[in-house]
Amino acid sequence: MSKPLIQKLDKITTKILFLKERGLCFHCAALACDTAHIISRRHKSVRWETEADGNVHLLCRKCHVEAHSLPHAYENWYAARYDGEALQALRRRSQRISMMLDCDLGELLEKKRVEYARLKDEAPPPTA
Repeated sequence: MSKPLIQKLDKITTKILFLKERGLCFHCAALACDTAHIISRRHKSVRWETEADGNVHLLCRKCHVEAHSLPHAYENWYAARYDGEALQALRRRSQRISMMLDCDLGELLEKKRVEYARLKDEAPPPTA
């Protein structure tokens, strides 16, 4: 897998999340500065999920530290927002074997670019 493609996917995923989640922390709604993954980034099948109940969300620094220091904190927040079945479905998706070739990453990157452009066009103008 191409490291540059993975880095581009990570960057555009972050941009998409800031538009979708309006820059707010998934847990406490403070201003977010980090992206976080419920399931480890090594699971490529869910690494770039930006759906509301997907694997990646924005967290403020305080919540991100808490998510890493308290076992299952982030999973508990996720289950509270959605439900236990959504968390189980995410876990199942993460277990899919995903042999992603560069052509697959390139295709996913193009889909993410289209999604980002759409979200950017739909975003309300900044307030003064």
